[in-house]
Amino acid sequence: MKLRGLIIILVMFTSIPAQACMMSEYPPSRDDLRALQTLSERITKETEIKSQIDASVWGIFLDAPSDSLKEKGYARFKIGGVSKGHLSEVIHVVSDRRDVTLGTEIQKLNLRKIDKSRWTDIGVTQQDLNWGAEACEIAPTSPKCDLHQIEQHQFKALCQPFIWEVYSGCLHLKVVPKLCWKYRDEAIEEPLRIRQ
Repeated sequence: MKLRGLIIILVMFTSIPAQACMMSEYPPSRDDLRALQTLSERITKETEIKSQIDASVWGIFLDAPSDSLKEKGYARFKIGGVSKGHLSEVIHVVSDRRDVTLGTEIQKLNLRKIDKSRWTDIGVTQQDLNWGAEACEIAPTSPKCDLHQIEQHQFKALCQPFIWEVYSGCLHLKVVPKLCWKYRDEAIEEPLRIRQ
């Protein structure tokens, strides 16, 4: 009976934050952990989508994609700007996922290369993806890069209390999102600096 009770207590300690042994002044709750896991899943999915993109561009369709695809198998797209990759002035886009008004409406496309002249639209708008990390590589002093740095710092701050609980033995590392694992060393050094 005692062994069974001990096992139940151990399971509780490794699955949810236990208030009794929290190291932080304001211990994180299960809601905090769920919010962190949701954010981590979004970042992971976003990173996976971006890894499939060879170029992200904005410009104007010269052909109506739905009509042109039936006739030629592609739609011409004139580029106004490139934020990732290098393309010629006019590309052949083999996608009809977006409704367009020819010559007037600027379309934003995230593209995967098929061959030398044809690209397919992944169908994710640039607004849906955070290009901050890429912006920092191109222009480290840009506002977009500054915003990305702030967001990274906030994510690190969200991770820290949970990493502390892992080191105190109150929480199992597998419960904490993998994106937080890179902050393990820094998180444990912080309380040690405060105590010194």
